[in-house]
Amino acid sequence: MGTLTVPAGAATLVVVEADRSAFVVVVGGEALLQHPGGRLRLRAGAMALAPLGAEPQVDVASEPEILSDPLVQLNLRLDGELASAP
Repeated sequence: MGTLTVPAGAATLVVVEADRSAFVVVVGGEALLQHPGGRLRLRAGAMALAPLGAEPQVDVASEPEILSDPLVQLNLRLDGELASAP
């Protein structure tokens, strides 16, 4: 089991699968992923696959690559709507 800490001002997209593995994309700022083997500081552009009971696998993408993903676009739009709601 792991923990993702996302400080104020950071933006992440997290998908948790049925097998409890997690896919984390850091869209802006940075986040801290604590897992059984230690912890990882993930900066903007980082994409981590964190399978349950195994070491996370991390890759890096450019901001344009991340922002071009339809799921990221949808979530950012929803975040914007939520922030502007009364």
